[in-house]
Amino acid sequence: MPHSKAAIRKQCGQVLENSAPLAISVLMELAESSSSESVRFQAVCSLLDGAGFKNPVQSEIQEHRTIAYVDRELSELLGIVIPKAH
Repeated sequence: MPHSKAAIRKQCGQVLENSAPLAISVLMELAESSSSESVRFQAVCSLLDGAGFKNPVQSEIQEHRTIAYVDRELSELLGIVIPKAH
């Protein structure tokens, strides 16, 4: 019986959808009890990413800022004068 690409994709999607609760459970277990800090971090990142909370480093930084610009912003926010580099 020949299978179309669409039928195969649909079946794969159903398998993945049915496996999602188990995958989430495994990620939660790793996030809560792994002895490796790196594994816990990656599990938490995966859970948050799946929930729609993207890594701010990847999703919020959209423009290049010069050092002078950042220094001015810091000065204003902290109420201090940052000496200029020569």
